[in-house]
Amino acid sequence: MKILNGSFSQVKDAISKNFATNAYKDMQNSNFGRVLLSCGFFIGSMYALFAFGWYLSGDFEEPAVPLDVNNEFRDIASSIWYIHAVAIFLIIGFVTSLVYRRNNNIKGYLVINITLTTLIFFFVLYAFKLSQLIVYNFSLRVIYNVFFIATLAFVINKIYRNAMEMVYGTKKRRSIIVEWASANRKMIIGWLVGIWGISQIANATFGSAEYDFETRMIGALIDFMPLIVCGISFVLLYMFGNLIRSFYLYKYTEEFRVMFGVEKDNWYGK
Repeated sequence: MKILNGSFSQVKDAISKNFATNAYKDMQNSNFGRVLLSCGFFIGSMYALFAFGWYLSGDFEEPAVPLDVNNEFRDIASSIWYIHAVAIFLIIGFVTSLVYRRNNNIKGYLVINITLTTLIFFFVLYAFKLSQLIVYNFSLRVIYNVFFIATLAFVINKIYRNAMEMVYGTKKRRSIIVEWASANRKMIIGWLVGIWGISQIANATFGSAEYDFETRMIGALIDFMPLIVCGISFVLLYMFGNLIRSFYLYKYTEEFRVMFGVEKDNWYGK
């Protein structure tokens, strides 16, 4: 593929020192416990989604919100093979990254990016199917199918164009916001967890008074859930951007190590 055939001189400006530092430090800081926890979280999340779909598909007669008993997505049980395949792929990916931990940090980082990017792609596909399960109107489901396919086509085309621009064009670097977020990931996650915790406390304290309002809001928004999944698919732009960068970081690993002045023990592991 042309996007993978760039020379070092063409891609050296596309990879910042911050990106490279995160790559080898993430692998340095990983261990069996963290890999096991991450693997369990992602696999558990996929099976939880399947369990929710299974429960919902068996509760069409007396649901909390109106559902179409003739919904073509109702046969959610056939998706179990899909979840098993994703789980096996994740296990292979995370175990492989563990093999390269402190042995070839950059290669391990590439494996992690391949694994997570693939996970997000399969998650979006399954989440869309699940979101269509709760759309009552058949015509609306057809429109959402067309819109989802068009969104994926746009995202894939944008991914390719961004990659070509990164390798052969002039727009090499990630945006300032992305670089800042990458450098301050722990702080951002901390703030998000804090906001979530506060919202849970507020909900537990005042939830009974707001229950009817929340129920009405959910009922009003439920038909638009597929659009939310379509929006989530744009995360693939960021994920594939990181994947291409991690590929070139591995392809020209020694050149980048020298360019950023990183010791071999830190870069490759020991």
